[in-house]
Amino acid sequence: MNPELQRNLWLEGPPRRLIGTALVPALVFLLIWLVDRGRYPYAVVIVGAALFIGAALIWAPREARAAVTDEVYARTWDFQRLSALAPWTLTWGKLVGARPGPGCWRA
Repeated sequence: MNPELQRNLWLEGPPRRLIGTALVPALVFLLIWLVDRGRYPYAVVIVGAALFIGAALIWAPREARAAVTDEVYARTWDFQRLSALAPWTLTWGKLVGARPGPGCWRA
Protein backbone atom coordinates (compact mmCIF):
# COMPACT_ATOMS: atom_id res chain seq x y z
CA MET A 1 0.00 0.00 0.00
CA ASN A 2 1.10 3.56 -0.66
CA PRO A 3 2.94 4.78 2.48
CA GLU A 4 1.52 8.32 2.27
CA LEU A 5 -2.01 6.98 1.84
CA GLN A 6 -1.45 4.58 4.72
CA ARG A 7 -0.24 7.45 6.93
CA ASN A 8 -3.22 9.64 6.01
CA LEU A 9 -5.68 6.81 6.62
CA TRP A 10 -4.06 6.10 9.97
CA LEU A 11 -4.21 9.75 11.05
CA GLU A 12 -7.43 10.94 9.43
CA GLY A 13 -9.47 7.78 8.86
CA PRO A 14 -11.23 6.62 11.99
CA PRO A 15 -13.66 3.72 11.46
CA ARG A 16 -16.69 6.02 11.74
CA ARG A 17 -15.44 8.23 8.89
CA LEU A 18 -14.56 5.23 6.69
CA ILE A 19 -18.00 3.72 7.24
CA GLY A 20 -19.60 7.08 6.44
CA THR A 21 -17.56 7.29 3.25
CA ALA A 22 -19.18 4.09 2.04
CA LEU A 23 -22.59 4.70 3.59
CA VAL A 24 -23.32 8.19 2.19
CA PRO A 25 -23.08 7.22 -1.52
CA ALA A 26 -25.04 4.03 -0.79
CA LEU A 27 -27.81 6.09 0.81
CA VAL A 28 -27.81 8.52 -2.12
CA PHE A 29 -28.17 5.65 -4.60
CA LEU A 30 -30.90 4.07 -2.45
CA LEU A 31 -32.78 7.37 -2.36
CA ILE A 32 -32.51 7.73 -6.15
CA TRP A 33 -33.75 4.17 -6.59
CA LEU A 34 -36.68 4.72 -4.23
CA VAL A 35 -37.70 7.99 -5.89
CA ASP A 36 -37.14 6.89 -9.50
CA ARG A 37 -38.52 3.32 -9.39
CA GLY A 38 -37.10 2.57 -12.84
CA ARG A 39 -38.93 5.30 -14.75
CA TYR A 40 -35.71 6.90 -15.92
CA PRO A 41 -33.10 4.22 -16.69
CA TYR A 42 -30.06 6.52 -16.52
CA ALA A 43 -30.84 8.23 -13.19
CA VAL A 44 -28.31 6.13 -11.26
CA VAL A 45 -25.66 6.70 -13.94
CA ILE A 46 -26.16 10.47 -13.85
CA VAL A 47 -26.06 10.58 -10.05
CA GLY A 48 -22.98 8.36 -10.02
CA ALA A 49 -21.23 10.64 -12.50
CA ALA A 50 -22.16 13.68 -10.42
CA LEU A 51 -20.81 12.03 -7.25
CA PHE A 52 -17.59 11.10 -9.05
CA ILE A 53 -17.09 14.61 -10.42
CA GLY A 54 -17.81 16.11 -7.03
CA ALA A 55 -15.51 13.76 -5.13
CA ALA A 56 -12.64 13.06 -7.52
CA LEU A 57 -12.41 16.24 -9.53
CA ILE A 58 -13.48 18.94 -7.07
CA TRP A 59 -13.22 17.79 -3.43
CA ALA A 60 -10.05 15.60 -3.51
CA PRO A 61 -7.74 18.19 -5.14
CA ARG A 62 -9.05 20.84 -2.74
CA GLU A 63 -8.29 18.63 0.25
CA ALA A 64 -4.85 17.68 -1.14
CA ARG A 65 -4.01 21.36 -1.63
CA ALA A 66 -5.05 22.15 1.91
CA ALA A 67 -3.02 19.23 3.29
CA VAL A 68 0.12 20.36 1.48
CA THR A 69 -0.46 23.94 2.63
CA ASP A 70 -0.78 22.72 6.22
CA GLU A 71 2.49 20.84 5.89
CA VAL A 72 4.25 23.90 4.48
CA TYR A 73 3.00 25.97 7.42
CA ALA A 74 4.02 23.24 9.89
CA ARG A 75 7.44 23.04 8.19
CA THR A 76 7.16 19.29 7.51
CA TRP A 77 6.80 19.51 3.73
CA ASP A 78 10.57 19.66 3.11
CA PHE A 79 11.06 16.43 5.06
CA GLN A 80 8.39 14.71 2.98
CA ARG A 81 9.93 15.91 -0.27
CA LEU A 82 13.30 14.54 0.85
CA SER A 83 11.83 11.13 1.75
CA ALA A 84 12.35 8.01 -0.34
CA LEU A 85 8.80 8.19 -1.72
CA ALA A 86 8.44 8.70 -5.44
CA PRO A 87 6.67 11.94 -6.44
CA TRP A 88 3.63 10.09 -7.82
CA THR A 89 3.39 7.99 -4.66
CA LEU A 90 3.32 11.15 -2.57
CA THR A 91 0.83 12.80 -4.96
CA TRP A 92 -1.61 9.87 -4.93
CA GLY A 93 -1.31 9.58 -1.17
CA LYS A 94 -2.25 13.24 -0.82
CA LEU A 95 -5.08 13.08 -3.37
CA VAL A 96 -6.71 9.96 -1.98
CA GLY A 97 -6.08 10.18 1.73
CA ALA A 98 -5.52 13.80 2.66
CA ARG A 99 -7.78 15.65 4.98
CA PRO A 100 -6.51 18.93 6.43
CA GLY A 101 -6.18 19.35 10.13
CA PRO A 102 -7.94 21.86 12.37
CA GLY A 103 -5.29 24.56 11.84
CA CYS A 104 -5.86 24.65 8.09
CA TRP A 105 -6.78 27.87 6.37
CA ARG A 106 -9.65 27.65 3.92
CA ALA A 107 -9.91 29.71 0.77
